[in-house]
Amino acid sequence: MRSLLASAVVLFVILTCSGCGGNSAHFNKSAVLFPVHADSQVVKIQVLPGSQGLAMQVGNRAELTYFNLSGVKTGSFLPDPAPDEVHAFYVWSPDSVILVSHNQLLGYGPHGTAHPISLAGVFGDVVMDDRHPIFSLTDRIYFLANNDRLAMVDLTMVYRYNFHKHTTDGLVAYPKRFSRPVGNPEIPVWTTDGSRLICALPGQPQLLIYDLQNRTEQIVSLKVDSETAGLYYRAGSHEYFRLTRPDANNVFKLQLLKPDFSLAKEIVVSAEDYDPAQAFVAAGDIYLRQQLGAAGEVAFDRIIF
Repeated sequence: MRSLLASAVVLFVILTCSGCGGNSAHFNKSAVLFPVHADSQVVKIQVLPGSQGLAMQVGNRAELTYFNLSGVKTGSFLPDPAPDEVHAFYVWSPDSVILVSHNQLLGYGPHGTAHPISLAGVFGDVVMDDRHPIFSLTDRIYFLANNDRLAMVDLTMVYRYNFHKHTTDGLVAYPKRFSRPVGNPEIPVWTTDGSRLICALPGQPQLLIYDLQNRTEQIVSLKVDSETAGLYYRAGSHEYFRLTRPDANNVFKLQLLKPDFSLAKEIVVSAEDYDPAQAFVAAGDIYLRQQLGAAGEVAFDRIIF
């Protein structure tokens, strides 16, 4: 009986946070281990279309490793020759990949051949980091680019590349105070619901929402506290997971937002246990990276509300 009770405590955790009222949440958690040597490096993860698995990159290495949602390795991708550094990537299928190096986008097909993607219309170098993922919607791919060399023009833009027309156009500009995003911890985090880009701005909890089709934007103020450290779309329910920045007590909140961005549920977790900058959403659940994973593996906890 004592063993069963201990297991129940581990697998079913109830946290009540002060001030949450009826929004405090019950959740289950289970560990998922990925056999990847990452040390303290940033791990970039993309959920493959249809939540069929994950593509994982360690640091800026060119090699991608594929896993299922249980942490079992299913394959890898390493082009030959490989770019020296890969700042971002997008995977449609295990052998259909786009890699972003410092100043070019490279598309790879089933035979591993690199096809440079036209950057006509992009003014400046392509710059990416783990806070700026690539999004692919239908036949277009969205990425961030800016010119970090010319002093007179320092504009950060969201661009989209059209695979049918082979053209690239600037979609919308970031606020000027975020003109140099790479390496800046204060840059906006963003996600997409398939038709809009949703950027969480630093400072007061606000979202800057871009309609990708109509090219319109609006600002939505959130009725929640703390700055946003992560924002993730939960397909199916059309909800969002939001992570706040750690506070003075070194804890942060994991919040579930409704489609209108109002608060549905939240829990409080320790920044000593989890890294709020390392998370992803797959099959409706959010995965938080453990701060102290075992040697030779990357450990996430799958949080199920």
